Amino acid sequence: MQSIRHPRSVMQFEGTLEGPSKKDRPTMQSFLSRPGCIGSSWRTPGPQRRVATAGVAEDDSDRAMREARNFRLNLGHALDVLRRDVPHMFDASYDLDYSIFSPSVVAEDARLPNVQMRGLSAYRTTINLMRQVVRTTSDSHKMEIQSISVPVNSVVYVRWRLQIWPRDPLGLAKAFMPPAWRLSRDTFVNAIVILILMLSASPTVTLNIVIIIIIIIIIIIIIITIIIIISISISISISIITITITIIIIIIIIIIILFILFMVIIMIVIMIIILIIIIIVIIITVTIMIHDCLALYGYGAAVEPTILEGYSKYDFDVWSGEIVKHSVEINLPPMFLKDFVPQISQGTVVPR
Repeated sequence: MQSIRHPRSVMQFEGTLEGPSKKDRPTMQSFLSRPGCIGSSWRTPGPQRRVATAGVAEDDSDRAMREARNFRLNLGHALDVLRRDVPHMFDASYDLDYSIFSPSVVAEDARLPNVQMRGLSAYRTTINLMRQVVRTTSDSHKMEIQSISVPVNSVVYVRWRLQIWPRDPLGLAKAFMPPAWRLSRDTFVNAIVILILMLSASPTVTLNIVIIIIIIIIIIIIIITIIIIISISISISISIITITITIIIIIIIIIIILFILFMVIIMIVIMIIILIIIIIVIIITVTIMIHDCLALYGYGAAVEPTILEGYSKYDFDVWSGEIVKHSVEINLPPMFLKDFVPQISQGTVVPR
C-alpha cells in the first residue's frame, strides 16, 4: 500500500506515520518548485524576462507622459503671459516677459518669410524699437486682443488691434506757455473777463479825456484873465499883452494836441488789444466746441485714430513649450513689417 501512495497522502498522514527526517520532508515550497508540477510555471525564466521588459516600457511611458504634461503646463503659462503682455505691449511702465521665448527664437514678417531675425537679443531690440516709436509719435494708444486661437499642432494665432492717436504738433510749444494761457476753459474765461473789462472801460476813458480837455480850457481862460488884469494894473502896452497871450495860447494848444494824440494812440492800442482778444476768444471757443463734440483725448488730437489690425502666429517647441517662431502680419492697412516704423513715425498711415 505504501508503494502506490500519493505524495499528498504522505503529507496528510505525516504526523502519524514514521517517515523521512525533517530535512528530507517535502515542503510546500519544494513541492511547488518541482518541474512539471502545478503552479510552477510562474517561476520559469521566460515570464521573468517578460516582466522586466514590461517595467522598462512603463518607465518610457512615464517619461513621455511627464514631458507631455510639462509641455501643456509651459504652453498654458505662455498663453497666460501673452494675454497679459500683448495689451500692454507699448506701455512705457510695463515690462514684457521674455521668459516664454526660446533663446533661438525667430521673428519674421508673414508677408516676407525670407527676411528673418534670429535670436532673443535681436527680437528684444526690435520690440523695444517699435515701442519707442509708438510712444514718441502718439499722444495716446490702445492695444487690444481680439481673439486667441486654440493650440493646434503647437501653433497659436493671436488677433490684435492697435489704435494710435497722433501727437499734437504744438504739444511741446504748449509746455512753455504759462498754465493760465493754454488752450483750455480757463483761458476762455480769462479772455472773456478781460474783454468785458476793456469794453466797459472804453466809455470811461473817453469821458475822462473830455473832462481833461474841459479842465485845460478853463485853466487857459483863467490864466489869460490873470495876465490881462496884471498887465492893466502895471500899465503894460496892449501889444505886449497880446503877444504874450498869443504865445501862451499857442503853447497850450500844442500841449492839448499832443495830449489828444497821446490819448488817441492809447485808444488805438486798446482797440488792437481788444481785437486780438476777440480773435483769441473765437479760436478758443471753436476749439472747445470741436473737442467737446468729438470727445477726444486732448487738444490737437486727430479726429480719428490711426488703426492697425493684424495677427501674430506663435510656434511652440513640442518638448519645452517655448516660443521658437513669431510671425507678424499687418493686414489693415496691408503693409510690410519693415514699413511700420517709418510710416508711424511720419504719420502717413491712413486712418480707418
